[in-house]
Amino acid sequence: KAAFLLFFLTIVIYSNSLSGEFLYDDDYFIVKNVHIRNLENIPSFFTSPSAAAFAELAQDVYRPLTTISFALDYRFWGLDTFGYHLENVFLHALNAILLFILLQLIFGNIVIAFLASLLFACHPVQTEAVAWISGRSSVLFLFFYLGSFIFYILFKKAGNKRYLVFSLALFAASLFSKEMAVSLPLLLALYDIHFAPPESFKRRAFKLAPYFILSAFFVAVRFLVINSVSQCPWWGSGPYDTFLTMLVALGDYVKILALPVKLCAYYVTTVYSSIVEPRVLLSAAAILSLMAALPFIFRRSRGASFAICFFFAALLPVSNIAPLKALMAERFLYLPSIGFCVLIAILLEKYAMNANPSIKLKAGRLTVAIAVMLVAVYSVRTMMRNEDWKSQIAVTNSILKINPLNPWGL
Repeated sequence: KAAFLLFFLTIVIYSNSLSGEFLYDDDYFIVKNVHIRNLENIPSFFTSPSAAAFAELAQDVYRPLTTISFALDYRFWGLDTFGYHLENVFLHALNAILLFILLQLIFGNIVIAFLASLLFACHPVQTEAVAWISGRSSVLFLFFYLGSFIFYILFKKAGNKRYLVFSLALFAASLFSKEMAVSLPLLLALYDIHFAPPESFKRRAFKLAPYFILSAFFVAVRFLVINSVSQCPWWGSGPYDTFLTMLVALGDYVKILALPVKLCAYYVTTVYSSIVEPRVLLSAAAILSLMAALPFIFRRSRGASFAICFFFAALLPVSNIAPLKALMAERFLYLPSIGFCVLIAILLEKYAMNANPSIKLKAGRLTVAIAVMLVAVYSVRTMMRNEDWKSQIAVTNSILKINPLNPWGL
């Protein structure tokens, strides 16, 4: 029932995105990419950048399985955008269900698993990944990513090596769908630290080694095919400026997750070059304070500690360690937002369960009311945000509404 409800609500929330047009990068991945019009070209998606995307995007990304999904869409739908949007929404709904299964395995608590999955499904920050056809790489890589995580936990619990093989196969599919998947080995290690039965470092490292090796293999293949690791030079004068700027971006990510009001398809981020800049100092102080508090949080609630670590670890691939053409983007939060949603679900559940017996019933009702309000507000905001992704004019207007001086509109 929970899975059906997740699926149904996700479809309803994103139903008004199905009539959207091809936008921006869609032209390079689909409309102008003649190679997707013949399924015989599929092998070339793995070896030829120009077959996977048109023009300059061919040198920016390496996502052959995502290109295959576009080729299959073209086979059935041609250039009718409805089918492309339908697959994005369908995959997002499946991701919500897979997340529910994963969190059930991790926490053994249906309330936390369902509420976190529901918040993930309806959070407005997901709109860019779901309502924009080129967001396919995000919804597709997470589908395989969550499947790989699930089979890893089953392997840890049952010791059946077939589960490990399934997990590695799905991880490979996730890597070849989007580069952000390289974070999985680190998240699996975090799961082991927080929840797995005690075992020696050597045994844990041996079980995780195939995932790190597979990540290294993917990075090597990607470099051989597109001859690049980064998409652009360092922001500012070098890695130091980029690092300072990303400290501020982390704070901005938390802000738009907590208050998804002023969402934007193109964020203009100031590049900082001094640690004494007020925003840099504030972000650095907040992150250092959180890191200092983590051991305490770990002792009090391993679930909360895992959720926080999940958020930051999942953001690493898009933290401009290898420079990207975007300092921050909402689609980059598609995976990390899981940590935020899990943390909110844990806090609400703990408040209800740990309340004083004299007010336990009132606390439970208040928790339910807050959860329902969050889901309702997020869902309405998401449906409103879907309208911003229906056409190039709508996207541009939504950007200029937030910032009239945004260079996107120039």
